[in-house]
Amino acid sequence: QEVATLNDGLKFVGNDGKVIAKKLNEQLAVVGGMTDLADDAASAENIRTVRNAKDELEVQLSKDLKNLTNVNTENLTVTNTTKLGDTFTVNKGDVKYTGPITEGDHITNKTYVDGKVGEVANNPLTFAGNTGSVAKKLGETMSIKGAGIKADTEYSAENIKTTVDANGDLIVAMDKNLKADSVALNGKDGKDGLTLTAGVGASGLNGTDGETRIIYKTKDGKTQEVATLNDGLKFVGNDGKVIAKKLNEQLAVVGGMKDMTATAASSENIRTVQNDKGGLEVQLSKKLTGLESVAVGDTLINNAGLTIKNGPSITAGGINAGGKVISNVAAGKDGKDAVNVDQLNQVADASKVDVKEGKNVKVTTKVNDDGSKEFTVATDTVVDFDKVTVGTVTIDKKTNDITGLSNTKLGAADFASKGRAATEEQLNYVQDNFVTILGGNAVNKGGNVSITNIGNTGKDNIHDAISSINDKANNANQGWNLTANGKDQSTVKPGDTVDFKNTDGNITISKDGNNVKVDMNKDLNLGKDGSIKTGDTTINNDGLVIAGGPSVTKDGINAGNKTVTGVGSGMKDANGKSVSDITEADGNNAVNIDDLRNTVGKAVTKAKSTVSAGSNVTVKVEQNQDGSTNYEVATKDDVTFKNVNTDNINVGGVVINKDKGIHAGDKKVTGVADGAINKDSKDAVNGSQLNTTNTTISQYLGGGTKFENGKWTEPSFNVNNSTYHNVGDALQALDDRSTQLNNKVDNLFQTTNQRIDNVEKRANAGIAAAMALETAPYVAGKWSYAAAAAHHGGENAVGVTLRKTADNGRWSLTGGIAAASEGDPSFRIGISGVID
Repeated sequence: QEVATLNDGLKFVGNDGKVIAKKLNEQLAVVGGMTDLADDAASAENIRTVRNAKDELEVQLSKDLKNLTNVNTENLTVTNTTKLGDTFTVNKGDVKYTGPITEGDHITNKTYVDGKVGEVANNPLTFAGNTGSVAKKLGETMSIKGAGIKADTEYSAENIKTTVDANGDLIVAMDKNLKADSVALNGKDGKDGLTLTAGVGASGLNGTDGETRIIYKTKDGKTQEVATLNDGLKFVGNDGKVIAKKLNEQLAVVGGMKDMTATAASSENIRTVQNDKGGLEVQLSKKLTGLESVAVGDTLINNAGLTIKNGPSITAGGINAGGKVISNVAAGKDGKDAVNVDQLNQVADASKVDVKEGKNVKVTTKVNDDGSKEFTVATDTVVDFDKVTVGTVTIDKKTNDITGLSNTKLGAADFASKGRAATEEQLNYVQDNFVTILGGNAVNKGGNVSITNIGNTGKDNIHDAISSINDKANNANQGWNLTANGKDQSTVKPGDTVDFKNTDGNITISKDGNNVKVDMNKDLNLGKDGSIKTGDTTINNDGLVIAGGPSVTKDGINAGNKTVTGVGSGMKDANGKSVSDITEADGNNAVNIDDLRNTVGKAVTKAKSTVSAGSNVTVKVEQNQDGSTNYEVATKDDVTFKNVNTDNINVGGVVINKDKGIHAGDKKVTGVADGAINKDSKDAVNGSQLNTTNTTISQYLGGGTKFENGKWTEPSFNVNNSTYHNVGDALQALDDRSTQLNNKVDNLFQTTNQRIDNVEKRANAGIAAAMALETAPYVAGKWSYAAAAAHHGGENAVGVTLRKTADNGRWSLTGGIAAASEGDPSFRIGISGVID
């Protein structure tokens, strides 16, 4: 049996011949065109699925449809005769009803309709007014008159409207709001009491001159214009753009703030007053109160203080210069005042101690962060001793010997039998043999064997290299699924990157496992080009600047030649914990005068040095001209140490070097005990331990590998009918074999996909050719033709058909040819006729 992978699956095909391939765990959508998804909107009662002769699953529609609610169609074409009941017939030419004609919603014929029209014509229509009525038959005239005697041009029907009320009466009504050139109201003795006329009024809301308006005169003879709902008010802001609003229209007075919670804003710092130009002016308080934060570019001011991104900050916890220079600091006077560099230099000059070097002694001077000096006295890296004794090993300058050490040659008869130390040359020879066995990129560098990219697997040890090859063979390339809030699942393939970004700076996107959390910032950011100015104080993207005073910017804190007072103690470590020693304090903290006074006092006390001669050392004391004391420290000519720490010792050709180790001068190092062998051990190993290690390596390598009497027998590995004598080449051969197999599989899939593509193109071309065979018209006794072009699935086709119809129209002979963009031309021929 073959094992399927998640890349295997099923293929589906419909009538269009297009194949849909779905892998395991992928979803196939089987859908229709219906959009109503209510349970009672559709049913499966008239549909079934059966297995047809082609071993396909065929979806079939019942020939007798049952329990349908309705059938909707824009055009219904009847090609043959269709009977509805016994009396209603529908055919291609007409519709006939042969049943009885009765009252109600019944289809009828022309004779019946003509009779009914005659009956209606003899029945009169009666018209009635508020008083009186008149009867008129069809064809007779009834006049509707008025009492006006002016010319027709003096009248308008604009204010008259006719309607039919609930009783079926025709109502003639006059508009409640009359529209006329003028309206005259009779006064006492028939004189005009009031006349309203239309004239050219002043500019309207939209600024248009010459608008027609109603103008009337008051009792004192002055004229007034009547406003309409199209009049209103105009508003203008600092930009000079006018906003016109009609009566009943709404003017929106808005800002750019999106947070509409009650506590997010207040009117405490804003007021409106009438200015000298008659405008309503919105003013911002010069003393802002109640603000929670102000963001100007990278500068943020909130309840905690002032913070500049990647720069200084002034908060309730203190002043953080952000790694910047605090410049123009006046000299501190009181205990909590800040001090400047000049004051520190004065203190540093007052405490100075020099320590000079003597024979075999090295003095290193280090300047601490607080300005004090630290002297380290040690033996020199290169020393000149007559004799050095370390434990049982003695190095003598006169004899140039290291006693207590011996050496043997690899392969000698007594090799690895007396527990003697191995020399570097012996170890290097063994490592060279091991490199030869490993092969590939294995190298021996100073006795340290390393190998990289074993067999081009990219791995640096044998276990990982073999594991890498197994991983390549078993990798199914499944990828992983990604969802947002548990929805919209998609597959992310290996190598794909999923990134959630935000660009406006007011949204914070965070990730917790496979969940993405989107939060809006609580404080508004004005952007890098914004600024806030309050009197002489300006806050912008660079920081805070006070004209003629201090500033806190990205470049540092400038005290403006002012005294910095109220400076807290800088004697705290990086975690804010108080310390007593300035060396333990955070180097970025500012100090006050109290800190300086205490530290200098301790430094002066510590500056008093006493140098005494100990074992193997002599001390010479001299007074310098500046009053300081000079101590010359040197080793004695004959010394004895329990331990010697130095970079290099050379005694008679036997060299002990810090970096290169011990060079025995071609002499044996004997009497070496078994060194500890573990990941932390730095002990020397002897010949017997090397022999055990190499024997174990030969067993793990296999392939006939042996290690006997200090010599290796190379392995033999058979891979793909070839023999290799080192692990690197064998793994490379195995990886090449795996690559060849992968290439064959890739080529097989590529060939299969190409053949499927070719079949699909030819199938689409065949469908296009069938579509291009347009049916020629059916005309009795005539030759007819049809030509067409078609496109389907990216393929094109053209076709021509001919039809010869018999004179009696009872039969016809048809033929056609079509050529597509893929494959061979298509032909068709057919005959059709009428069977009685």
